[in-house]
Amino acid sequence: DVPGYNERFKYLDRLFFRRLSHLIWSRAKFTIANSEGLRDLALDTAKQIPIGLIPNGVDVKFWNVSQLKASVSTTLHIISVGRLIPRKGFVYLIKALKGLDVKLTIIGDGPEKDALQDLADQNLINLALLGKLDKEQIRETLESADVFVLSSLNEGMSNAVLEAMACGLPIIMTKVG
Repeated sequence: DVPGYNERFKYLDRLFFRRLSHLIWSRAKFTIANSEGLRDLALDTAKQIPIGLIPNGVDVKFWNVSQLKASVSTTLHIISVGRLIPRKGFVYLIKALKGLDVKLTIIGDGPEKDALQDLADQNLINLALLGKLDKEQIRETLESADVFVLSSLNEGMSNAVLEAMACGLPIIMTKVG
């Protein structure tokens, strides 16, 4: 990660990673970031080093949904993908859905899994935590959803958002990255 991106490394960033990153970047032929936000953050570490920008991309042929699905359910199916860590903001997504008749599916695994399930149970949210899936399973699950939500508190250029867009899902996301 670029120094300053991951909150859990803030002390290591100050003591070690900022200097190491500056040293590495100054000796590199090219330094590239995949989002404007990450490039701006990298420039905080190394203002005089030119840092290019090449956004992430996805294979739109693979992620493309061939036909619009005919929804038979009156329950809105919301989907999200990401590691189950605080930075991804799943806690806020679950709390925001309290009292709504929705189905929430989250693809991913991580240390917050049990806490997120407990929070969903407390708020009577229909939550399916699917764990880590391969890309074919992710595409199939995206195809079954009505909307994709990225509730992240900090993000570069989210591949999950690009994949959901390529599948034709409407996107609701936080203003990050």
